[in-house]
Amino acid sequence: MILKMQENPAWTVFISIVATVIFVLDIMSPLGLASWLGYIICLLISYHRLSTKTIILLTSGSSLLIILGGVLSPPGMIRPDIAFANRCGAIVVVTIMSFMLIKQKRAEAELQSKLRELEEALESVKLLSGLLPICAWCKKIRNDSGYWEQIDAYITEHSNALFSHGICPECAEKVSKELGLRPPHKTQN
Repeated sequence: MILKMQENPAWTVFISIVATVIFVLDIMSPLGLASWLGYIICLLISYHRLSTKTIILLTSGSSLLIILGGVLSPPGMIRPDIAFANRCGAIVVVTIMSFMLIKQKRAEAELQSKLRELEEALESVKLLSGLLPICAWCKKIRNDSGYWEQIDAYITEHSNALFSHGICPECAEKVSKELGLRPPHKTQN
């Protein structure tokens, strides 16, 4: 499986070097010292810098290095079976830490996605609110500058609403009478 690296592969190299240094210190230290804790530091450093796939690879590599460090370390102050149990516990800790970091990373990505959606929705919403002074006769609205303008022009300017024009049945009948035309057929609703 080919892993796709983040934009800056220098961080992957840096984390690999740190993990290698921790491994060298581990095999030089007597069995029983918890030098494997350095791998947790690698995971924490990689959290914001590396992709989820690279963190999984780092976890697998750290687990392997923890086992090799236990095998290659010189004898220490504790029995080998206790050291082995400690190493197994270390692998569990590193793995749990990795899963927690990945889960947090995914939650943050989802939160960022939802935040972008909300920001886009907020940008697309223009809301008219408050009192609108409207002429009782011609239905023009007084704008903030004190000028009277058509209601459709005002609403179009202050919201995302668009208008199409038509004529209601009552007005069609009035206009037909005023112009001396035959009244239009009434449609039933």
